[in-house]
Amino acid sequence: MPTKPVNNEDLVEIISRENNISKAQSREIMISLKNAMERSLETNGSISIRGLGTFKVIERAARTYRNPSTGAPVPWPAERVVKFRPWKNIREAIN
Repeated sequence: MPTKPVNNEDLVEIISRENNISKAQSREIMISLKNAMERSLETNGSISIRGLGTFKVIERAARTYRNPSTGAPVPWPAERVVKFRPWKNIREAIN
């Protein structure tokens, strides 16, 4: 049975409790991690976090979708997206 998704504030609480630091410090850690990941993805195109997984920027080609109501073609431009591949220990933990 699924539980509610964990949000940023839940993660801040967990980091704070497990490391015996304030929520403000936990929030700063979260922001620093996000900023470091963004910079790494912008400059290197990927980031690997041991024990978690790999984030990688990929290019998606332009394509055409169909509007389900009208059937009319809708063009979608090429874009860069981030793909996440979890490490084996994470895949095993969820299965």
